[in-house]
This record gives sequence, structure tokens and C-alpha cells, in this order.
Amino acid sequence: MFWPRLQLTAEEKKYVSKYYDPNSKFKVYRRIYNGFLDLTAVARQPTFGFQIARRVRVFGMTASGDLTQFRIQLQDSSGELYLPDATAASNIFGGYNLLPPSSNYPASPFTRRVGFPMTFAPYIFEPNIVLDSNQVLNLIGQAVTPYDGVSYHMDVCFHVWEFPGMYGTSPM
Repeated sequence: MFWPRLQLTAEEKKYVSKYYDPNSKFKVYRRIYNGFLDLTAVARQPTFGFQIARRVRVFGMTASGDLTQFRIQLQDSSGELYLPDATAASNIFGGYNLLPPSSNYPASPFTRRVGFPMTFAPYIFEPNIVLDSNQVLNLIGQAVTPYDGVSYHMDVCFHVWEFPGMYGTSPM
């Protein structure tokens, strides 16, 4: 698995460069921003809003935690859905951390929480999700199963290319 390479559009090339440019063009930054979702008895549909002050292109997302307990959707502040249906996070990221109930310990909470807290593959957005300055990308979580009295947590990382100096955004 390889991360996608940055390809600038003609409009982006007017303001930024892939690399440092001594002719005062700004360099594109590859950054990672984190967030999380907590599914509890009170918050049955948690939401995390990803927002920064610069124009960005979100090209990937990774996650870890209780992936099998979440269905997720992505929606920007204009209402556009990037995952139209709530999709199981374990299907999107290819990872899991839930062991099937053991016949030896069928009701044990230990069998529910032990596993592999890792992600096997990132979720790549092709084409990239373009967010203008201060536009919000909402990650909306839902429970896969009915409430069972256990709280679940999922950490998420948004992998972005930042474009400082474009469209009135701050240069640094």
C-alpha cells in the first residue's frame, strides 16, 4: 500500500509549490490531524468536526480502536456526503479489534474488548476532499448494535495536504 502522490492543479500551482521555492511561493505541507468518537449511553450518535483555517485536500483517513462498534458517515458543512450510507468502520479501514465470543467465556467482557487495536489499511479519498478555509468536515458515528451498556472509543487521523497562502488563508 502506497500513499497517493501530490499532483497540483493549474490553479494551485499559481500559489504553491510541491517543494520549497525561493521565489516566494509557499510550500505544500503534508499534515496529520487527529480526532475521536466516543459512543456512550448518552452520545449514541457522536460527531467530530474537522476544521482548520487553511485550504486543504483530505487524501486519506486512518483509525484505530473499537472499529467493529461504529458505523460512520462523512459530510462537509455544505451538506455533501462522502459516504452516503453509514458504513461499518471495520469495512472501511480493514481492521478489527473484536474477538468472537469464546465458548469458554461466553458472557465475559474480556472477550469483547481484547483484540488488535490497529488499522490494516488507510481509507484513501480519490479524488481528494477539498475543503476551503474554515470549511468543516464532519465525521458522524453511529452504533452498529443496540446499546449494550459498554462505552466504545475510536481514534481517527485525517491525512491532508495544506495549501498556505491560497484564497486569503494565512501563510503560516
